[in-house]
Amino acid sequence: MSVGIKETQELIAGISALAVSLVSAVKKAGVVAGGLQVVELFLNDEDFKAKLIAAVENVQAIPAEAAELDFAETLELAKQGIALVKAVVAASQVLPA
Repeated sequence: MSVGIKETQELIAGISALAVSLVSAVKKAGVVAGGLQVVELFLNDEDFKAKLIAAVENVQAIPAEAAELDFAETLELAKQGIALVKAVVAASQVLPA
């Protein structure tokens, strides 16, 4: 029985939320102020907080998920990883795309 990829997907979603928020905030306000904005976002935005908590809550399950990846799961994680990179690049752009 496959253990699935739920925890790995949650980790990627959390990393994505954090990375996009941080890149956007730093781009707009600078390193220190941007970092503080992300901390403030964590403290005040329940959806953002929930994504980050879910990302690390069962991180110990990820090695078991990775050990049993099938082809479809590998493709799904690759798509999610590519979306992460695209989102971070879009957030870092000086001019709108």
